[in-house]
Amino acid sequence: MVRRILELEDGLADVGADEDTAFVQRLDNEAEAQQLSVHVDAPYFGAMVVRAGGKTSKLYLGRYPYYDKAGRYTVSDWRSPVGQLFYTQDTRWKKGEVHLKRQLDIKKRELVRVTDLYAREGVNEVSAREDVLLQRLGEGATGGMRDIVSTIQPEQDALIRHPGHRPLVIQGPAGSGKTSLLFHRIAFLAFDGRQEGALDPRNTLVLVPNRVLAGYARRVLPDLRIEGVQVVTPEDWMAEQLRLNVEVTDKTLTLLLGTAERELKRRAWLRAKALGDARMLDVLRAGIVRRYRESLGSERFESSVTVNFEEYTVGLDGPALSEILDDIAPRSLLSGLREAFVRRLVERGWQDLEALGVSDGAYRAAKSQLEYDAAKLMGRAFRAASPITEVRRLLREPGELAAAARGILSEARVKALLTPDPAAYLPSARTGSVDTLELPLMLAVKAITEGFGRKSASGARPYDHILVDEGQDLSPLLYRLLSDAAQAGSITVAGDINQGIHGYRAISFWTEALEQLRTSPDDQVHHLQRTYRSTRQIVGLASQVARSFARDEALEAVAVPRDGQQVSVLIRGSGADRAAAAVQDALKSGFANVGVILRHGRHAEALARALGERDVHAQVIDTQHKVYGGGVVVMPANLTKGLEFDAAIVVGADESSYPGDVEYETRLLYVAVTRGMHALWLIPDGELHPLLRPQVVGA
Repeated sequence: MVRRILELEDGLADVGADEDTAFVQRLDNEAEAQQLSVHVDAPYFGAMVVRAGGKTSKLYLGRYPYYDKAGRYTVSDWRSPVGQLFYTQDTRWKKGEVHLKRQLDIKKRELVRVTDLYAREGVNEVSAREDVLLQRLGEGATGGMRDIVSTIQPEQDALIRHPGHRPLVIQGPAGSGKTSLLFHRIAFLAFDGRQEGALDPRNTLVLVPNRVLAGYARRVLPDLRIEGVQVVTPEDWMAEQLRLNVEVTDKTLTLLLGTAERELKRRAWLRAKALGDARMLDVLRAGIVRRYRESLGSERFESSVTVNFEEYTVGLDGPALSEILDDIAPRSLLSGLREAFVRRLVERGWQDLEALGVSDGAYRAAKSQLEYDAAKLMGRAFRAASPITEVRRLLREPGELAAAARGILSEARVKALLTPDPAAYLPSARTGSVDTLELPLMLAVKAITEGFGRKSASGARPYDHILVDEGQDLSPLLYRLLSDAAQAGSITVAGDINQGIHGYRAISFWTEALEQLRTSPDDQVHHLQRTYRSTRQIVGLASQVARSFARDEALEAVAVPRDGQQVSVLIRGSGADRAAAAVQDALKSGFANVGVILRHGRHAEALARALGERDVHAQVIDTQHKVYGGGVVVMPANLTKGLEFDAAIVVGADESSYPGDVEYETRLLYVAVTRGMHALWLIPDGELHPLLRPQVVGA
């Protein structure tokens, strides 16, 4: 490879060519040399000896394909059928038989380790793969998402290669590699070798729970050679679709955490659940169509077209217009009622003109006039209102809301909808804000009236694929909208129902998401049970926390057999002294990336300053400081979702920080204690949290 790069850089290939050809050849040489350069340090990680067609061949597998024109050195792409054969435990296929599978650990052009995964003489492939995996997991965190190409496990490979046109819902515990799997799935679906159904990364949407994880996740994309993927939070994506630039608040969460009145909490919870119901799309559509139909009742569509100095007039009365409206109302959300109504009106008008004898030659002029007259009618009959105004008006008018919901929602849900907002008394941002409960409703209104989806020069079109991380925190209504925003069935969702911290406005079970995405009765939830991130000591403690609220859908995590130091609890000294001591211990142990995790972000700056006074430098990561690049950081627990650290230090590991009778809090505690790969320190304010008391060592 180095020899070939030198040849390309010396320009040997353009000797004797004319000037223009030589210039083009030099550009091609530079591109090929740059492409080859990424291979040199670690050109492949797998090798197989196969017997097929009476011939024995050696195949190499790498992150990127390489074809040697001389035919001696060829590396297959990990996404190719050769890769599938390497990752699975299959040794026979219809064309032949595998004699040897071998894992090669190459770093900086040096062969560091060789592990036979399979040999006909007898190698336990399961234990051999485990050895390779444990070697990799023993390495430090990178400050970015982990590239798992060389250690993809058979169960992960099956999900990565799941058909792109079939919805995929993955339930897996913290540390099971869900987020990495999503991005490797994009790389697989975009693979050039998969010509049928290959997606365009630039037309792919990835939704992640917060902006910190969005920045963290983007760092793995260049290594996987996928560019142009949109990685955003659900709230940012909805705001972009709505062209909003306002603060997004969550008053219901503030109320649930800030009041002791159970009845108030109950009403707030039920109202939030009702607003997130997938059938709210039908409720909103019914209300909008009813008003449009009333307006059309007093309207008449007329359009006159002059062809060869002769005028032709077509017209439709109110009932005919309402019939068109009713026909288009249930259609796709990509175009919206307004555009679809004008298009159907033009089609109907042209049919009437043809019946009057207008020839095809006059179609362009007739179409232009019909579109103009149809747009005028739409402007009169379909009163334009912003999605914000429309949603808030509907929620303020119980009579209209009840009429729209009748026959669609149950009486209990309608009653919950009509309940005055228990959080209405809470203050709003001075500059204006939108509540997170309102966003999906507003997006639904926009989709119904104007359409939504991926913006393009020709208008909105569906995404090639949508991938959702931490999908347990999305509402059924948003899933219903996403099912229209993507190509049919082209949605992948991953999450952990045990990490759901927004149950009041999100799904309670994966079946609620699958019901909106399903394209076949065979579509089902796929389970990952093994967790790769943390040691058995940390996973044991995390499982103890999860059992307090775990749902049947979430299988208890099974840790890979990797031991580490015991989870430690520091109980002597001030909180800042103990946090500083834990960070210093972690650094002395060789842990470069250390996460100091708090319950509330508002305390992060003060703790970072206190650590600095004790000669420990720590960066604060919050929604303003968005980029996590490794090192020692102070973060609130809710922003650590999807991140991993060599060592995690949970400050406030007690009931005053995470009240045991509030499921939201215990789920956040679960998130916090599952972030460490190798070590975990707990620093309580007073008594250690009851869910953490067994299995830890005092210090």
